[in-house]
Amino acid sequence: MFFILLKEYFNNLLLMRYLFVTILLSLFSFSFTQTYCQQSKIDSLLKLNENTKTDTVRLRTLLSLSDYYSFQNPDSALLFAKRAKILAKRIKSQKFLAGAFRELGWSYFVSGNYSAALDNYFEALKISENNNDRKYISSSYGNIGAVYKEMKDYVKAKDYYFKALKIDEKSGNNDWIASDISNIGIIYMEEGNYSKALEYYFKALKINEETGNKREIAIKLGNIGNVYVRLGENMKENQKRGDSLYNIALGYYSKAIKIDEELGRKTGIAIKLGNIGNVYTKIKKYKEAEEYLQQALVLSDSIGAVDLLDDWHQSLSQLYEQTHQPGKALEHYKEYIHARDSIFNIESSQKSTRLEMNYKFEKEQATEKAEQEKKDAIATAKKHKQFIILLFVLLVLILVSVFAVISTRQKNVISKEKKRSDELLHSILPSETAEELKQYGFTKPKQFDQVTVLFTDFKGFTKIAEKMTAEELVNELNLIFGVFDLIISKYPIEKIKTIGDSYMCVGGLPTPNKTNPRDMVSAALEIQKYINNRNLKSPEAQPWQIRIGVHTGTVVAGVVGIKKFAYDIWGDTVNTASRMESSGEPGKVNISGSTYEFIKDFPEFVTEYRGEIEAKNKGKIKMYFVEKG
Repeated sequence: MFFILLKEYFNNLLLMRYLFVTILLSLFSFSFTQTYCQQSKIDSLLKLNENTKTDTVRLRTLLSLSDYYSFQNPDSALLFAKRAKILAKRIKSQKFLAGAFRELGWSYFVSGNYSAALDNYFEALKISENNNDRKYISSSYGNIGAVYKEMKDYVKAKDYYFKALKIDEKSGNNDWIASDISNIGIIYMEEGNYSKALEYYFKALKINEETGNKREIAIKLGNIGNVYVRLGENMKENQKRGDSLYNIALGYYSKAIKIDEELGRKTGIAIKLGNIGNVYTKIKKYKEAEEYLQQALVLSDSIGAVDLLDDWHQSLSQLYEQTHQPGKALEHYKEYIHARDSIFNIESSQKSTRLEMNYKFEKEQATEKAEQEKKDAIATAKKHKQFIILLFVLLVLILVSVFAVISTRQKNVISKEKKRSDELLHSILPSETAEELKQYGFTKPKQFDQVTVLFTDFKGFTKIAEKMTAEELVNELNLIFGVFDLIISKYPIEKIKTIGDSYMCVGGLPTPNKTNPRDMVSAALEIQKYINNRNLKSPEAQPWQIRIGVHTGTVVAGVVGIKKFAYDIWGDTVNTASRMESSGEPGKVNISGSTYEFIKDFPEFVTEYRGEIEAKNKGKIKMYFVEKG
């Protein structure tokens, strides 16, 4: 129920955000009104940002882009807002600088970085106060109150909401006044002061009814219903009184649903249906509870509201447990866990992407000398790793030779050690190649027309290495690459080698297949997910920021060497795959246009076209970022 209340609050908060954006866009004479063509307008803004030479037009464009991206991609929104701040400072425009701080605050707020959100909102407030801009002073107060609310500092949140209300009452903007009053009501509800919460909700409802704002009327009715549910929960010692309060809540939810249905507001309908189902569970009307929760579940699923699905699955699981239906209870509990994990994975991916975007922005001015030093260090590490691998292979072959000499006297020992040596050889070479090598003493190079090659590399590896002993570094890499090995073993993919902190594998050989692009991209996304989760589980440790590159093409494969065998692949495909990695971004899976053509129709992948990117010694190559669909 707590999460459902938060959802109603967030819907309420969106009104303030909407009004804020409307004023900003009106100020900049930059109006975009139709939702269905949003992407084309974003594309137009991007082109305008690239082509315009006028600072003011570019600033308006950057701020508009930041606003458009704020929900669908807060990290891109953050980058556009940062660029707007730099440009506004350069041309010394306080108006645009305040707008940039507001967009930065909103991007950080959506991303959950409340400390940074506050810093930027206070900067925007300072500029608005200096300019005596009452509209934006009020907006800043409301934004700051919202941040403190999320931080559960209810005293400060309420203080800033009252400040916003005082200014809006003087301006006479009824919609903003109702929003301020409703926000104050939310704080009282979170504090457990339900009488005050109802008082402010009814005040806000009355204003919305006078202005005819049906959307906000539905939200206020739902909020009032939520308060009565809380009151009913507090009447544990008086069941009759508690049931009466629950019935009042049902009445408000029903009124809200009718308005939401009239407006076609499916999210609001889903929330109210689920709330009604939960109330019926509390009053032990299990048949009605099941009916409403199932309706909420179906509607939430149809609109892709994953954050609601976990609530309704959990509620159904609890209902079936109370009605002694363990099979159904377990089924919905599993779905609840699945939905909860999906939300966690999305948040984890966004957090990782946010860190990567910030890192990229802060390091844009890195010197060429620093880059060269890093490359030299990586090359040294690669040579060291190659030496260890070759030494290991040589030792394996020596052991095999020793066992062959004493075969006549230790037949049982030979059989056991032969099996062990075969396993070692198979861990170095693909099975078919290893068998060919054992049978003939050599292998013939083979050409494969369609394979997919993957390279990984860790950004900032040199700095990570400096903070570890040699033993710690090797153990850490061994652990990470060991997990990579387990991931690719689920697919028909062959590991080729590791070079320093770089990992290389290939799909589609030695047994050709047509599924290798899809297999490799799936494995790449699993590797990306593992590294992201690993960083989240140990936030105090140095994060490992991985770059992953994938390309599909033709290679020649075979074994090189006479004594120190190494299975390897050659060709332009290998070089291009390496460029995909080096031209990518930390935490991203970067694929070539060739690989994209093979996987573009699979629904489990979501791609983002990057354009034709200049790759070293390769010219311009079409590149795409790919994510899990």
